[in-house]
Amino acid sequence: MSEEENNNHNQTAKTVTRAVAGSVLGASIGYLISRENRDKIVEKVKSIDTDGLAEKGSNFTASTKDSLKSTATRVRTSTGKAFDSFRNNDEESHCKPIVIK
Repeated sequence: MSEEENNNHNQTAKTVTRAVAGSVLGASIGYLISRENRDKIVEKVKSIDTDGLAEKGSNFTASTKDSLKSTATRVRTSTGKAFDSFRNNDEESHCKPIVIK
């Protein structure tokens, strides 16, 4: 297949993809704005328990904060141990005499 034929094929594929995506989007919007479906959606949205969602959100926030605090503490501890290990190894290497044979 020549480069020009390949470009034409790619262009056609892109055009078909855009047409299908536009059709799906248009059908979805049409479905949502129809009177019966809009009323169903509005009723479902109104029936959502916002107080329960707020409580779940605050519980999630508290749990996440606790988890992050404990993770930060573990990272600090392990990082400190790693630096202490490097520092100790570095000090030990300075204390040893170098013997050249």
